[in-house]
Amino acid sequence: MVRATEGIQLDAEGFVSGVIPHDDAWILTLTGNTHILVLVRNKADRWDLVLRDGIMPNPVENLCISLDGKKPNDAKVFWLMDENPGEPEINDNGVKLPTFTHGCVLRIKK
Repeated sequence: MVRATEGIQLDAEGFVSGVIPHDDAWILTLTGNTHILVLVRNKADRWDLVLRDGIMPNPVENLCISLDGKKPNDAKVFWLMDENPGEPEINDNGVKLPTFTHGCVLRIKK
């Protein structure tokens, strides 16, 4: 989270927490005045399945973070666990993530 918040005046953002429901991923948001921080985690990437049972998680595909029809100015992704499937795609409705296995922190500039 440190890299994702670098350069943001956290005390001036007035962040409000939120949750975006999704079948395959946990999506937690912090929406501020100029930025949105999003934590995305694959629901299938759990310690008990991966470490104990040796079951690798199915990747999450076609995940789009909707911003209520508002196109963001910029989006930067910080992948978890040394994963790097690529950069997010900005579209008219929000941000689309490439297929991933673990998760990421997404920094969106409004």
